[in-house]
Amino acid sequence: DLFTYGDGNDIYVDDSTAGEITIVWDATVAATGGPALFGITLFDDGQFDFNYGAGNAGLTPTIGVGRGDGTATLSSYDGRAELNRAASHEFTFAPTFADIGAYEFLGSTLDDTPPTLVSATAVTTPQGPAIHVLFSEAVDPIDANAPANYELREAGPNGLLGDADDVALGVDPDYQAGELLVVLHVTTPGVSLEAGRYELVVHADSTIHDLAGLRLDGDGDGQAGGNFIAANQTPSIAPPDAVSVDEGTEIAVHLAGNDPDDDTLTYSLGPGAPAGAAIDSATGMFRWTPTESQAPGVYHIAVRATDNGSPALTATTTLTITANEVNDPPALPVISDRSVEDGAPLSFAVVATDPEGDA
Repeated sequence: DLFTYGDGNDIYVDDSTAGEITIVWDATVAATGGPALFGITLFDDGQFDFNYGAGNAGLTPTIGVGRGDGTATLSSYDGRAELNRAASHEFTFAPTFADIGAYEFLGSTLDDTPPTLVSATAVTTPQGPAIHVLFSEAVDPIDANAPANYELREAGPNGLLGDADDVALGVDPDYQAGELLVVLHVTTPGVSLEAGRYELVVHADSTIHDLAGLRLDGDGDGQAGGNFIAANQTPSIAPPDAVSVDEGTEIAVHLAGNDPDDDTLTYSLGPGAPAGAAIDSATGMFRWTPTESQAPGVYHIAVRATDNGSPALTATTTLTITANEVNDPPALPVISDRSVEDGAPLSFAVVATDPEGDA
C-alpha cells in the first residue's frame, strides 16, 4: 500500500508540453516507509509511458492497462518488488475479444429518415434543475446516456456566449430505452437555469443515432449530422407595486414581461396562488376577487413569464396583495305575520346573523 499524505508527498500534474500530460506520484510505501516515485505520460496520439524514479522498493504492484471492464493487459514489471529507476518499455498488446452481450437491433432497414431534436426545455425536477431534450423518435440508449454528447454553457461575467469566459456546466443524462425524452440533470452546484444566458449543444456529427443507425439531423437541414445548437436569454418581468383590495371586489393587475430575443412569453401563476386567482397566459392580465373567507389576509403570489426559446427559460416575480375585510351589515330573517287578541301581550324571538361573526 502507498500513501501521499506524508511529509514531502504529493501528486503532480505537468501539462506544460504540448500534446502530452504527465502525472507523478511522490508517495511513501506503507510497509517500509521508503519512497515510491513513479509517473505516467499520456500523449494525444493515444500512446503512454510509465516512468519510475528512485526508491520503489518493497512493492507488491499490479502494473498494466485496463479498459474498465475488469480485464487488463499486464506489464512485464507486474508484481516486481524492486522498481528503482526501472526503464520504461513498450507494451505488447495481443488481439483478443470481449463479450459485451447481445444487443437487439430494434430499428427498421427501411428507415431512411434521420431523427431530429424537437425541443429542449429547462425544467425543475425533484433532483434539481434539468433540461428536457425531446427527440422525434427513439434513439440509441448508449448514445443518449453518454454525457460527452451534450454540452451546456452559461455566459460568463460579460454576458456573452462563445468567448473565453463562458462557464461549462456539468450534465448527467437520463434516458430509458424506447422513449423520446432525455432528462439532462444539471450537476453544477448553484445553477437554477432561471436567470442568465445559456447554450446547449447536442453533438450529432459523430454520435446520437436512431435505432436504425441513422445519425441525428441536429441542424434541421434534412440530412444526417450537424450539431444541434440552442442559445437563449432569460426573459424579465417587471416587479409590480403592492396593492390592496376589499373582499368581494375584483382587482386587475397587468404584469409586463420582456424577452431580449423577442420570444413569445406565456404567463402563469406559481404554486400557492389563492383560489379564484387567474392570469391571462397571453397578456399577463391578473384578476382576482377575494371572498369573505379570504379576508383579511396578505398574499404573496408568484407570477412567471416563460419564453418559447430553446431551452425555454422562465422569469419570476412576486405580486403582493392585501385583501381587506369589509364590515357587512347583519341580516334579520323575514318575520311572518302574527295575530293577538286585544290587550293580550305578544312576544317572539328574532335571531340576527352577522357575516363577520360580530356580536
